[in-house]
Amino acid sequence: MTPAPGRAWELALREMHATYRRLGVAYIERLQPEVQVLTWQGGGAFRGQFRGKGDPDFAGYVVGGPVPGPVAFDAKSTHQLRWSFDHLAIEQARDLDARTRDGASCGLAIRFELVTPPWRSVWLPWPVLGPLWWRWHDAPARGALASLPLESAIELGREFRGADCKGGAVKTR
Repeated sequence: MTPAPGRAWELALREMHATYRRLGVAYIERLQPEVQVLTWQGGGAFRGQFRGKGDPDFAGYVVGGPVPGPVAFDAKSTHQLRWSFDHLAIEQARDLDARTRDGASCGLAIRFELVTPPWRSVWLPWPVLGPLWWRWHDAPARGALASLPLESAIELGREFRGADCKGGAVKTR
């Protein structure tokens, strides 16, 4: 079975979050999507389906640094030099809007997986990306702003090394 696209990126982020936790600089967890049980198969197993895409991939709390407090974000990856806006579901955008209004630092952690590593990773704050995404979503003909090039993502956000989206919390070589 082939892993879901972006699975390696999520695993790298989870490993970094475990490091943050050990260092006491952040507590960030992977949020599991809600599942509707369709049938029980016995022995604790069941057949089910995901209910939706509302929650972000990760949420938690950052200690210290320039932006301490609650954080929530989605992890996205692309094999292109651009990230396509249609890779974010409307339920996810609504949830990022709501969490931002509630005071959380929200955004997307996007890894641009080009031909060979090192890949490029960018943090895009939702207060910056959100209005662009909504403009695209609400456009009568969704074509003009269909994607965000890597260089534009870096200009709008902040590039970071590996999976260290907190930025410098962990010393790297």
